[in-house]
Amino acid sequence: MQAIARVNRPCKLRRTVDGMELEVEKDYGLIVDYFGIARELEDALEKYERTDVEGIYEKPEGLFEQIEQVREQIDQILGFDLEKERWEWEDMEQCLDALEDEDKRKQFALLVRNFGRLLNQILPDPKALDHVDIFKRLTQICYLALLRYRDSRLKQRDYLPKLVKLLNEAVRVIGITVLEPVKVTDEEFLNQLRVERTEKGKARAIISALSAYISEHIHEDPQFYQSLREQLEAIIEEFKERREETKEFVAELMKLRERILQQEREAERLGLTRKQLPFFRFLRSQGLREEEARKMVSDLEQAIGEVWQRDWWMIEGARQRMRTAIYRVLRRNGIERERAEKWQSELLSLAEQHYRRWD
Repeated sequence: MQAIARVNRPCKLRRTVDGMELEVEKDYGLIVDYFGIARELEDALEKYERTDVEGIYEKPEGLFEQIEQVREQIDQILGFDLEKERWEWEDMEQCLDALEDEDKRKQFALLVRNFGRLLNQILPDPKALDHVDIFKRLTQICYLALLRYRDSRLKQRDYLPKLVKLLNEAVRVIGITVLEPVKVTDEEFLNQLRVERTEKGKARAIISALSAYISEHIHEDPQFYQSLREQLEAIIEEFKERREETKEFVAELMKLRERILQQEREAERLGLTRKQLPFFRFLRSQGLREEEARKMVSDLEQAIGEVWQRDWWMIEGARQRMRTAIYRVLRRNGIERERAEKWQSELLSLAEQHYRRWD
């Protein structure tokens, strides 16, 4: 029992693999039983309640049974036999399609981690080599699904060095150079998109990237991003009826990406900063002419600066002074009382997003 307890003592391990610094946690130990003491241990453990001693130690044969069970569960989720001898891109697409469902992705991610944990324990037993290729395939599926669906549960991390080498080798084979999903506005996103070999795959990757970006930024500029979200939903709905036209679908989605990129250029054209642009858009959406909206944005920024203080949005008195300053600007610019009262809440929300810091 002492031997089992000592080798299973957890600890942090630091290793360098393929130039990467790794810090992982040891989660098991190995005991080599030269004299057959384990047989006597089993006799001794029979004197205890089974629930008290269950899982104290395991024979390698049990681990092989477990990894087979995990593989079968993964096969069921993917609807595919991972032991298939020839592996074509169409097979990969079938697996990625199966993971479009979020619940399936969650189950898949847990099972893959369990598969990796078990493989780490049975290597370097020669019988474990049959599972190495399956692990590589699972790694490829995980990375491609991560890039396509942006589900962080699919990230491959915290593996011990011998598995990291297998993982890196599997990723290089399919030409992945970007291991983390990048923002849809990032130039690297276009390189990431090249990993997708079908138009359908590209469409799904762009939809995921656009949806994630809109959700992240909608509070900064509700007018613009809500409009973008509605356009995205409309495009998706339209192409449900035109499934064969995936190339056109991708082109329409890329136009939405271009709209986001045009934001900075629009601010420059109008002579506004990126902070001012959401205020301008809101005022324009309420019917103000361009020149009127631009002047009011300038007045609002000046008023916000006069009452601004550190952490103002968290201090009720300071927040109320900001609300009052915004209301006065609206009234000075000829906005009637009822509309000014309605607009001040929206403009205060924008101020909370864009003027938490004054720089």
